Amino acid sequence: MDRANQVWAMDTTYLPMSRGFVYLSAVLDWATCRVLAWRLSNTRTPEACVDALE
Repeated sequence: MDRANQVWAMDTTYLPMSRGFVYLSAVLDWATCRVLAWRLSNTRTPEACVDALE
């Protein structure tokens, strides 16, 4: 884990809003600690995760 694009991680978390939640999915590079991609969704379905990976 000493160079970029060697290990990625994905996380999905929810952000409370005044009327429900918004879900944030992010792809992270462990070596550089950078966010490579992110997507917001108002549902907890796999499409936002897949979109972030693509």
